[in-house]
Formats: sequence, C-alpha cells, structure tokens
Amino acid sequence: MNKKIEYDTSKQFNRVITHVKSDKEGPIVIAMSGLHGNEPAGVIALEKFGKQLQKINFKGEFVGIAGHLKALSLNKRYINRDLNRIWHMENVEKIRAKSIEEITCPEEKEQKEIIDVLDKILLDKSRKAIFFDLHTTSAQGAPFTLIANEADSRELVANLHVPNILGLAKKLKGTFIYYVYSLGHMIIAYEAGQHEAFDSIDNSSAFLWIMMSNLGLIDPEEAHIAKWQDILAKSSYNLPKYLTIHYHHHIEERDKFTMLPGYRTFQEVEEGEILAKDINGPIRAPLSGRILFPLYQGQGNDGFFIVKTAKQ
Repeated sequence: MNKKIEYDTSKQFNRVITHVKSDKEGPIVIAMSGLHGNEPAGVIALEKFGKQLQKINFKGEFVGIAGHLKALSLNKRYINRDLNRIWHMENVEKIRAKSIEEITCPEEKEQKEIIDVLDKILLDKSRKAIFFDLHTTSAQGAPFTLIANEADSRELVANLHVPNILGLAKKLKGTFIYYVYSLGHMIIAYEAGQHEAFDSIDNSSAFLWIMMSNLGLIDPEEAHIAKWQDILAKSSYNLPKYLTIHYHHHIEERDKFTMLPGYRTFQEVEEGEILAKDINGPIRAPLSGRILFPLYQGQGNDGFFIVKTAKQ
C-alpha cells in the first residue's frame, strides 16, 4: 500500500468543516464526510478544499460536514450502530422531534446534530441542493461513484475518469444517499480508495474540484482541473465507465465472515472461485464479474458485491 494517512485522533473535528458563500449567484453544494469513523480521508480533504475554495472565484454556496465525530476520534466505523444505515425517513422524523438530551444512542446523537445542521442550511424548502457523500473502502483499489439520480448525474460524471456504479444507491435503504435521493435532491456518493491510503485524500480532493467545475461553479483553469483529472485517470486506467450490481453477499456478525486476503476493488473473479469463508465453510462466487466492497474490516454487513459492465 502507498503512504498511509496519519492524523491525530484526539483532534476534534467541527461538525461543519467549511461553509463558504460567494457573492455570485449559484446553487448550494453540500458535501458529507466521515459517516464512518474509520474513513478520515474525506474529512481531511474537505478541510483543505474549503480553505482553497475561498482563495478563488466561485459561484453559489459550499458546505462541508463531518459525520460521526465520536467514531472519528476512535478511528472506528461506528460505536453501537452504523450511522450510514439509520437514515430511514421515519427514523429521521423521530430523531428530529427529540431533543439531544433525550437521545442515548451515540449514532442517533450524531444523526440529530447532522439533521439540525441540514435543516438550517435548507430552511428554504423550495431550494434544491447538490450533495456529495465522501467515503473510502476497506480494500485497496480504484475510486468510483455511486449515482442515484442517473439521468441527471451521468452528464456530471462523464469526464470524471472513474467507474460509476448504477442502481446500487437506490437499493441501499437506510443510507444517507438514499435519504437525500428520497428528498428529491441530486446526490453522488464517492468512494475515494482505501481507508488508510494517503492517495484517498487526493482522490477525494480531485472529485470535489472536478464536480465543482462540471457544475460551472469554478473556472477549470484557475482550479487546475487538468491536474485533478490526471490523478483520477491514472488510478482507474482501463476500467469500465459504468457497471451494475449483479450479486450482494449480506452477512451478520454470527456468520464469522472472513474475506480471503488480497482482493482489490474491481478485481475480476470467476464463477465458483472461493472468495471468503464463514461458519458454514467456503463462499464461492455465484457468477463471474468484478468484485466490489470486499470486506476487510471488523464491522459491517456487506461481505462483497459482484458487478458487471453496464449495457449503455
């Protein structure tokens, strides 16, 4: 693996990492990061991005938010529950109605604070926002996006030089991306690389700059977009542009699931290939394709996915 991210877990991130407004009219862009506490790359990238954005001409308003502050301080995915699995509409309304003092679950406390921030930003209910949701993966491999609003998002990611996963975002109920999509806002989730890889910070930054340029909110030359595109092109060389999910291996803690070592994001696998094991024995690939999200961390309920090139 390349150079590892080193950050002081005792550092207290602010909930709102950055909030910059231009005097030039434009949309509001909201970037979420660190919904999982073992994914600091997006938070670090947003801190840098916000400072740099203030130095150039841009349109609209940009807000960067840190997700699970407590888990980030512990470098853990979550404490009691996965913060990125509790965004069901009914649960959000229940948490919104409570005071922070009434909430005992650590993840629901974090969620309450995030909801309050978003409610203030989106006080004008008619105002549509553009959301980005920054993540990293436990496996090494190329960055990629998950797009929910496919008709609107395809044009936006056309020159991003990373693979784009279609369909999955709308199936992941309880996730932040599904919640925002259900509200009618555009949202793109972005997986920047491996959790601890220093490159994941640059990959996150590249995504933010290119998306802001594609939205027409910054000048491509002033923001050095060609440099950022080159970074992503090198990381995703020769991979398909669009892929779809064909298999999802869901797991529970009692399964004692263990992924065989060495699998990378988008690595090709063959039908019948042993990919992992659990209490029932070897787990074989039910079909040929490319592996996505192979699980190499202690917490999580997604063992792996298998994707194939989409018919465009």
